Amino acid sequence: MCANEKAKQRLLQGIIIRLAGKARAAVKFRSIQSWTELKDTLKTSLEPQRTTPHLYLELYSIKQKGDKDVMTYSSRIEALQTLILEQETNGKSAEVATAFEDSLKAQTIQVFIEGLGKLKDFIKARNPSTLDKAIEAAREEERVRKSHDESKRFYEPSAKQNHGKTLTKKPSTPCFHCGNMGHWAKDCRPL
Repeated sequence: MCANEKAKQRLLQGIIIRLAGKARAAVKFRSIQSWTELKDTLKTSLEPQRTTPHLYLELYSIKQKGDKDVMTYSSRIEALQTLILEQETNGKSAEVATAFEDSLKAQTIQVFIEGLGKLKDFIKARNPSTLDKAIEAAREEERVRKSHDESKRFYEPSAKQNHGKTLTKKPSTPCFHCGNMGHWAKDCRPL
């Protein structure tokens, strides 16, 4: 063993000694001799294991939150679809992988549409054939609705602007004639 190898071994042992918590428990009773062995041990012990059923559960329960836009929601759906495809088609024949991919894509379109908030019915009526078309339609509708809301807010007269009309202030004192609030004596109906 050369001096460089001895230094690497001492450094590795020094790092192992300084591990704490779950990382320490993962390597406690193991004889680790290399960096790759340490890395693999820590990775398998500490990384969350996302099984295929867990990914399916997450995919089927995902919904667009009120404050999230369509892009954020769709990117999460696409990421889950990719992870499931990778896990389910690993080691399968091309025919099986293609059939599974087609089935998952059809399911993902439905999950995407069902998880949409206010746009759900609009996108469902368009009956998109692919996830990309559904996402594109949802983004376009979201853009149109946002533009409509902004223009409505801009063009609707506010209570503070009178737009050429004279606003008369209603009196806060009762009418001297009938005693009711909201008008002056000169405008009193019983007169």
